[in-house]
Amino acid sequence: MDFSSPRINVAISAHGYGHLTQTVAVLQALAHHHENMVLRIQSDLDRAIIADRLGNLDFDHEKIQMDVGLVQPDPLHVDLMSSLEAYAVFHDRFEEKVKEEALKLRDWGADIVLSDISYLALAAAAHADIPGIALASLSWDHIVKAYFDMESTQVLVWYQHIKEAYEQSTLALLPEPALTGENFKRVQPIAPVYIPGQKNSSIRKELDIDHDDTRPLVLCSLGGIGSEQIPVEAMQKQSDFHWLIHVDRVLPTMDHLHTIERLSHWPYRHIIASVDGVIGKPGYGMAIEVAAHDLPFVYTRRGHFPDEPVISQWLDQHARALEISKGEWLTGNFTKPLASLWEQPKKPKQPLNGAEQAASALCEFL
Repeated sequence: MDFSSPRINVAISAHGYGHLTQTVAVLQALAHHHENMVLRIQSDLDRAIIADRLGNLDFDHEKIQMDVGLVQPDPLHVDLMSSLEAYAVFHDRFEEKVKEEALKLRDWGADIVLSDISYLALAAAAHADIPGIALASLSWDHIVKAYFDMESTQVLVWYQHIKEAYEQSTLALLPEPALTGENFKRVQPIAPVYIPGQKNSSIRKELDIDHDDTRPLVLCSLGGIGSEQIPVEAMQKQSDFHWLIHVDRVLPTMDHLHTIERLSHWPYRHIIASVDGVIGKPGYGMAIEVAAHDLPFVYTRRGHFPDEPVISQWLDQHARALEISKGEWLTGNFTKPLASLWEQPKKPKQPLNGAEQAASALCEFL
């Protein structure tokens, strides 16, 4: 086995695609410093999804669950009972799992472990005496405290496992706007982590919008996964806009309704860069992208997901964004909020070089 190249074990949470996007940005930046790096990615995400976003970087893939996150039937709701059951299964024999993962790290010859934000990987890195670096815009200790009963003995055991794993990390990189993890011992704030999208004026032609049709094109998406929580019926009546809708069903045939499936060959970040506005939820990646492209952004929160207040505060400062209630969302109350945002002045551009800052920090351990 050749150990001359830096060997980086990467653990990526499969709770949505946001953690993957952040990690990919950092790995692409790191490749400029270490072209010969060897990657092993541990994630419950399919290899094809990882490879599509990672580009020309080669990697080994171990399809394995390295954390739980939350079980969600759709992007706006959490299934608490299923989440509790998933945590119970994952934390059964947790100490043994840590030892098993540590042995795998040693056998593979890992130089460092990069984790977003899988705590089993960080605990294993500490057990194997290998630097463990967290990329953490949020952390699962906050999630457990926000959603579960902290007076439950079982929940406290899970929380202690997570807390100890984060405490044992060598360094936590906190990309703005981060929900700062108080359980990390050493932290380094960095700028937002972002992969630039490219504006493509052909988007309207690909959606069969007439060249003289000047109605704004608005993306309505709850992240990288289609959702039934998008009020298509209300949008049918709102013909002052073209709606580009991310939903898992056939849309009515109307000239102002368009399915995102028509652009399935486009990277998601290029779609966002090419529209005139966005309707969605305040996830990390979406917040950074609407600010980067100065897009009007109307959003609703998932509930009491603990990073949402931090992201909403950041949006207030750096983007033209407006929160509406879940009731307003479900009735499709988008047109007036969007119109008001287009009238607002542009916000000053912010540095978005967090991936490069993270890569430089990782180089200190290689």
